Amino acid sequence: MAGESINDKLNKLKQKKQSTVAKNRSQLAKHQDKLKLESIKVQVDDLKEKQSRAKKKLINLDEQKKRLKNWDYSIQQDEDWNDRLEKSDLPDDYAQIAERAYTKDLSKALTPLSQEEYNTQKQEYYRTRSQGIPYVHKPSSEKLESVINHVKAKDERTLRKINKNKIRNSLSGGDTNYINDKNKQFNEKLNRHYK
Repeated sequence: MAGESINDKLNKLKQKKQSTVAKNRSQLAKHQDKLKLESIKVQVDDLKEKQSRAKKKLINLDEQKKRLKNWDYSIQQDEDWNDRLEKSDLPDDYAQIAERAYTKDLSKALTPLSQEEYNTQKQEYYRTRSQGIPYVHKPSSEKLESVINHVKAKDERTLRKINKNKIRNSLSGGDTNYINDKNKQFNEKLNRHYK
């Protein structure tokens, strides 16, 4: 009986060791995730600050350029030009427009997860994190196919539009080139966006 109690104690100690090792791994993984997240937040804040400084510098340079350029115009011409600029609906930040269009297009391409898929991915994530293994998300082949098909369809639509414009311009005798087509497309996009 004394031997069994020692074996029981050893088994209990082994189980306790395994549970503490698993707990330590999970705590270590949480701590590492927290450190990574903090460092990423610091990097993002630094990038945002640099970007805002660069924008301010660009705006200041642009204002200086406008001041120097305005020396060539009369007061009446300058006032007329400023009135015309105020009436126009031109956007302030084209990067923001492009980002909005990109996210809108991406949201159309991606189908949302069902609750069942979400729960299975969540369980898989927590299961791997508790074992100390980093989780790597691999989207299903159907989701990848849908995104690929969406991108291909969008490319085909733009090619059809380009070809249609080229045919129309060649029939009308217009002398156009690639840059004119792209400028026209961009202006049409802006008009659609701001109407």
